[in-house]
Amino acid sequence: MEEKLNSIINVFQQFNDLKIIKNFEIIDSYVVGEIEVSCVLKPNIIFEVTISNNYPVKEGGTESIRFVNEDLKKYSHINFDGSVCFHNPTHPNLEYKLEFDIKALFEWVDKYYIKELNDGHFEYLFYKNQDENQIFLFSNPDNSLTKNDFGFMFFSKHNKFNDKNTFLIQGLKSQAGSPNIIFGWSKYYSGFQGANKGLYYIAEKSPVYYRNFAYEKWSDFGTVFSNDFLKFLNDSKRHLERKHLLDNKYLILLYGYPIDKDKVHFETLKIDFYNLPIFKNEISEDPIIWCKTVDSSYELFFGRGKLDKGLTEKKILILGVGAVGSNLSESLVRGGCKYVDILDYDVKEVGNICRGKYNFMHGERQKVDELKFSLIAISPFVNVETYNFPLLPLQTLPDLKKYYIDYFNKYDFIFNCTASNDVNIILDQLEIRNRIIISMSISNHANDLVCIIENDNIYNRNSEIFKEINQDLIEMFNPQGCWNPTFKASFHNINTLVNLALSNIDLKLNKGKVLKTFVLQVEKESNYKINLKD
Repeated sequence: MEEKLNSIINVFQQFNDLKIIKNFEIIDSYVVGEIEVSCVLKPNIIFEVTISNNYPVKEGGTESIRFVNEDLKKYSHINFDGSVCFHNPTHPNLEYKLEFDIKALFEWVDKYYIKELNDGHFEYLFYKNQDENQIFLFSNPDNSLTKNDFGFMFFSKHNKFNDKNTFLIQGLKSQAGSPNIIFGWSKYYSGFQGANKGLYYIAEKSPVYYRNFAYEKWSDFGTVFSNDFLKFLNDSKRHLERKHLLDNKYLILLYGYPIDKDKVHFETLKIDFYNLPIFKNEISEDPIIWCKTVDSSYELFFGRGKLDKGLTEKKILILGVGAVGSNLSESLVRGGCKYVDILDYDVKEVGNICRGKYNFMHGERQKVDELKFSLIAISPFVNVETYNFPLLPLQTLPDLKKYYIDYFNKYDFIFNCTASNDVNIILDQLEIRNRIIISMSISNHANDLVCIIENDNIYNRNSEIFKEINQDLIEMFNPQGCWNPTFKASFHNINTLVNLALSNIDLKLNKGKVLKTFVLQVEKESNYKINLKD
């Protein structure tokens, strides 16, 4: 530890724009001292420096060095304890890492202390008193919000795990003449039946003393709430019953405020319904209890990996949800697709689980039913309809062709993942136009994935390509009983090829290029190499 202390002191002494004003020493496995940073245009700043014994390695993703000055809390990117907020790459060399961190401190001083820049980053609030076990999620409202609007807020129980309760904000019913608001969940998560009831207020500013340090007592809202809302809050017992409350005791207040010209953020507050902090428009000094409120809007939910809107905003049908179709379905939903319907008449059995997106826990059931449950469990923004019937030859019934054409014309994309020549023939006979039909199938051992993007001649094109591939049809998997042999391939091989194919389709859509047939071919001589052949 002494060696580390000496190294730290030597690094700080190398910088001309700071000086050590309190010698560094070891206290309880920490290196602690004080420095003064020189500033030309403003008073110099003194920082208390605390360096953990783990330095230069981070502690659970958090920097193990802190530069603290509680008088700087009004400036951007200062944490609740007054420490400078910065994120540098980890490095095993102490001297190198410390030089880098000191330079990050200088950068903060220049940008946020001297120049007082506003980089436009929304900073979440710091709360002195928060109930983190009550979690409220909100999504995009369907109408614009009006300042000083107030009324009833509706929220539904979403999940309980141990002591944590998660709720979804469903809608707002104005008492001030503004349009009512519905929050944009899919139909599986939206609804007011059985919902809890609280209050809401749309304010003109964030509920902070400065920057992002949240109000601590109710009287801080004295210049924020309108008199009409204070009266509404005071009279809330006339409109709410015990059954509407959280735990039959707490009134939830949803507080909205603008964070940019087009975006409103929300916070939630928990109020003892039988001890309201308001009486005849007088606000008490009682402490505020904030809840945890999370922006779960579509843009943030899929902010790290959304597919091109040429897929996400389109209506998609997947024919066949076996090994290929179930993997594709999940990737589309995780990529932000909003309309994914699935068709398959097969039952999920234990042999399907190792290669498809299915679970042993759910027992034997129709594939489409289990997969639908999995898909809507992933995204609160996807709508999924299931169809459990086989695609029969057109000559089976007189009006079957018209029925199929009308059915398929509801969709923008039709992914045929059945690997069935019979289905290919049916699609050829339907002569569907102005819809994108993509037929995906995998060869034995997942050596190839064939992706035919054509609206006719699908059967012949598929046959030609598989003749060129010349796949091994001898070493197939033969299940017990009288079943057709099926291709051998592991889940990870199938998943790799399906997702690479989807990535290629997504890229073409993003670049505005025409989608056309391609094949993924795997080379396994020395390494697992995949070639894409148009």
